[in-house]
Amino acid sequence: FVENQVAHRSLPLKLFEYMACGIPVISSNLQGVRNAMGPLVQYASDASGYTESIRRIVSDSSEDKPDTVRGRNLVKEKYSWDILAASLDAVIRSVREDD
Repeated sequence: FVENQVAHRSLPLKLFEYMACGIPVISSNLQGVRNAMGPLVQYASDASGYTESIRRIVSDSSEDKPDTVRGRNLVKEKYSWDILAASLDAVIRSVREDD
């Protein structure tokens, strides 16, 4: 991404997919990601930051890492396709009722 307001407010779908699979997530330090995912994602801004995050993930020998479990639950409870579709349906119905 080019560093601008649009890039910093982006929220890539792949992060949700990784979390839903229980995969630890490392992201660029984007405001949109921080707002949605908070501390469930590790953040890095350069190669050494990514390297350090990978080292932390690999050195954690626990099978169910707390952040991956919480991330999977977050996606299931707040960002599943069923929940997003229901929210969109509600918006569409409210707009149609206003006509």
